[in-house]
Amino acid sequence: KRTLKHLSAFSRWIPLGYIFETPMIMKLIDTMLMQSAFRVETIKCLAEIVALKGQIKLSKPYEEVGLMIFIRAMEKMEAIIGGINLSDEYYKMGPKLQSGYENFCLQFAMFLSTFLQNYLDVVESTTTDPTANPDAVAQLVARTKQAFFYILQISNIPCDEVFKVCVEFWNFAANRVYSAIAKESIRTAGTTELIFKLMGNSPITTILINEVFPHVMFNHIAKMPKPKEVLVVVDESGNVIQEPYKDTESITLYETMKRTLIIFAVLDNKNMSKIILDTLIKVSADGVPTFDPLNRLCWAIGAIHDSMKADIERQYLMSVIKELLTLCEKKKGKANKAVVAANIMYVVGQYPAFLKSNWKFLKTVMKKLNEFMHEKHPGVQDMACETYLVIAKECKEEFSKPSNENPPYLDIILTLLASEIKDLEPHQKNIVYQSVGWMVKAVPDPIQRELYLLKLMDSEYSIWNTVISNAMKVGVDFLKMPQTIKDIDFFVRVNEAVAATVGDTYSKFLQKIFIDLLNVYKVYSETISMQVHILGPSVVNDHLTKQLKVLRKNILRLISVFMRNSNDTSLIASVFAPPLQELMSDYEKGHPDARDPEVVLLFGTMVERLQATIATGIEAILSKIGASTLQMIGTDSISYPEHRLNYFTLISNIVQHCFQSLYVINPVLFKTLIDSILWAIKHQEPNIADIGLNTLQNLMTNLSNNKMAFNQFLVANMMEICKDIFIVLTDSLHKSGFSLQTKILSRLILAIESKEVTDLLNPSVPDNKHYLREYLISALATSFPNMSKTNVMSFVDSLFLNCTKWEVFKTAVRDFLITMKEFADDSELLYSEERLKEQEEARRTEEMKRQAIMAKLKQEEDMPKQMLFVLQITLNPLYVIPVSYTHLTLPTSDLVQISVVAVSLKKK
Repeated sequence: KRTLKHLSAFSRWIPLGYIFETPMIMKLIDTMLMQSAFRVETIKCLAEIVALKGQIKLSKPYEEVGLMIFIRAMEKMEAIIGGINLSDEYYKMGPKLQSGYENFCLQFAMFLSTFLQNYLDVVESTTTDPTANPDAVAQLVARTKQAFFYILQISNIPCDEVFKVCVEFWNFAANRVYSAIAKESIRTAGTTELIFKLMGNSPITTILINEVFPHVMFNHIAKMPKPKEVLVVVDESGNVIQEPYKDTESITLYETMKRTLIIFAVLDNKNMSKIILDTLIKVSADGVPTFDPLNRLCWAIGAIHDSMKADIERQYLMSVIKELLTLCEKKKGKANKAVVAANIMYVVGQYPAFLKSNWKFLKTVMKKLNEFMHEKHPGVQDMACETYLVIAKECKEEFSKPSNENPPYLDIILTLLASEIKDLEPHQKNIVYQSVGWMVKAVPDPIQRELYLLKLMDSEYSIWNTVISNAMKVGVDFLKMPQTIKDIDFFVRVNEAVAATVGDTYSKFLQKIFIDLLNVYKVYSETISMQVHILGPSVVNDHLTKQLKVLRKNILRLISVFMRNSNDTSLIASVFAPPLQELMSDYEKGHPDARDPEVVLLFGTMVERLQATIATGIEAILSKIGASTLQMIGTDSISYPEHRLNYFTLISNIVQHCFQSLYVINPVLFKTLIDSILWAIKHQEPNIADIGLNTLQNLMTNLSNNKMAFNQFLVANMMEICKDIFIVLTDSLHKSGFSLQTKILSRLILAIESKEVTDLLNPSVPDNKHYLREYLISALATSFPNMSKTNVMSFVDSLFLNCTKWEVFKTAVRDFLITMKEFADDSELLYSEERLKEQEEARRTEEMKRQAIMAKLKQEEDMPKQMLFVLQITLNPLYVIPVSYTHLTLPTSDLVQISVVAVSLKKK
């Protein structure tokens, strides 16, 4: 057994001849596989051997040996297993034996899936080769079919690790057919309709589509994992609970199974919809004590949205939702209704396009969601509000169309809004306000849009007016009362939710409350500063002070949200920016522990949105907000984390959006800005270090457009930047910024190599290149005495040689770092950019494949019907064959009778 373990571990490094040209394989299959004590380890060895084809290009004789391994191993396994069903056998044995049986099934599934993923092309070409031995072909087809059904049986074993292997294989098999469709520009659709040109007369692909995939559909639907949108679940004790979703493994499994089901739905719309409806009717009729089958079915229904032809999807989805609504009415008890309600909301939330094209159904769904908003069972209201938001965002235009309802349904929504949300928690009400905000934004007439907005905010505005009036009568202490704080906080959050959706339309309403908002902010800010001054910094942890800090932060965040979502920058500059200037003085004078980090972020947002319009105010921003913040965060790299991040974001926005203003600001402020950027890149917090690197790169890029300014900048800062870049490059704590670090370093060296720096870096050294080269060699040799000076000199010379070829430059730096002890054991992050590119490319390729299939689906709907021969084959599904296919071979083993039942008369 130990020898077999070593063989499986090292087989990929053994010369191929020792594997494929010796009796070792036959020894494994004929002797070791048949002994139960060695069976699992032997299967592992065989799996590693057939996996070699995926790692190395094998010659044809070796591929034939691979086929022989599969056939012989299947013969032996058939003798071992006998005629039993693998999953049935699992349930028959006791718990003590199940663990070992799971391991056996896992290794067997891995062997089968590994062989099929690597050799299925060889199997296809062999079984379709007219010169191949018919008996050998028949045997290969039979064993391949047998392998498919073994994996199907293993898929039903309740072991997560085993199931993942099977899921990955079925995704591969479905993708293989899917890719063939995209390549051939042909799509199969309907009740297992088969286009023989696509199949290439392949018995293997025919077996997959006709005999295997329908079973996989059932399996995936029955075992569909929970998607992250679902909040209401049944726990192990049978209790219905609300569950925050964090299970990343389950999400990954869900995404894989979702992709597979989408392919099945595209391949066979009608069969998929029939399976779903039949299963739903059966689950509803059974009245089973557990909701697990219903939940998994609904998660599968949501997974395949937008993958069917429009007419089929419309018909089946209406049937699904009606059946679920009926089931919700029939179920007794709040817990039972809650689970069904969660399923309804999940399903409808996944099909906004369907709802968009079916107004009456959309209206019914929205009314049902309003009903669920009054259901107090945990999680139901959350899901109702989230689904309401999804539908409102995707179908926003439908609620104000006179063609749907006159007056528009939005009028009814606004009229009933207060009563519909009365049972919701504040955060849930915010979601509903945001949802209606999307509907208001879609109103085409700007005047009507403003009227709708005023009607939406009317209830909360009246409460706000009452608060302000009472504060003016009673005094500012009224603003610090608990209920007042709650009212103001809710008002501000509702406004933020609406401002994020309606955009410029919100400006009129904000103008009505803007000065009052700033006055309330000022009261809270002065109160906090006074408390800190009197009682010390520890008072910021007091309950009331915490509430006031959060509330003043939310007020400024509302203004920031409006600015980010408004396109009217002239209005922002003329109406809203001037009153905000007072915040700078308030921030500068305040105690460090009383300063609001949101002020820094707000002015960063203003710089980003107003750009050149605010350029004249950059010096004031840097001297008042920047300098004050720098005093707070300059003593270490940990304290005041919010201020720290917002400060570096502000600096980044100034460099990116108001660069020209840097030419005219005070030189001391400019030097402070440079020092801040260099300090940012040395932070261990990756977000701040990345902001620093990006800001430095942007600054150098902008300066390079002005030769004189770039020269002066590099003469003053070149050596300091080089020193700091090499500090973070050679520090294992900053590996995540490797790509940007090397880009900046290559640009600095290029500036010296191309003589963009015309003045001397050191007046006593007449050659800038020689000076920088010697400086780098000396610094590296001193910092890393374990490196020979020859290697260091060679490395520095390679930097100058390759400074115009960044990829080569980056590789040279990476190789140098890996040779250092600091990176010897952990160099993975140095390749993070390449890994991200590979992942993004794989995701993009997968999405392009899906879009290609969907495009063909739409194209087929729009095409005129071709003339078809429709053949009814007894004991087989219905096949549709375009008449242009003049040569047709049918599998005679299943053929009993053929008759022409219909011929289309429409010709081109």
